[in-house]
Amino acid sequence: MSQTDVEIIRRAYDAFNEGDLDALIECYSPDAEQVAPMVGELHRGRDEIRRSFASYFEVVEEHHTEPIEFIEVGEHVVVPVRLHGRLRHTGITDEMIPTEMVHAFDVRDGQIVWNYICADRDEAIEAAMGRPGFEPGTDGL
Repeated sequence: MSQTDVEIIRRAYDAFNEGDLDALIECYSPDAEQVAPMVGELHRGRDEIRRSFASYFEVVEEHHTEPIEFIEVGEHVVVPVRLHGRLRHTGITDEMIPTEMVHAFDVRDGQIVWNYICADRDEAIEAAMGRPGFEPGTDGL
């Protein structure tokens, strides 16, 4: 995990929090993959990933994702986060539902090439350990 990788991931969170889809998608490589097994979704490429974020923005207003920490897992980064917002059609807020998630990232050549979204830190770490670029003994845990 390099400081540059963390900066790119922070830039993606900032763009997400501002609702700036263009800036957010620029953080992803054209052939990036976003995996969200808890909802059975796999998005490949910027267009699909963009549609995924656009759908989220339609459902959740006043959205904000707060990174808690950046964990080194080999060359990858695992980020537990707190989600804030309000479901547009129900009014349910982050105070009413569980809002902790975990994201895992693989960053190459200044862009996110893989993003794994789940609700469990161990699951995210295991997914990152299964990616190319992880070597035993190189994690920061």
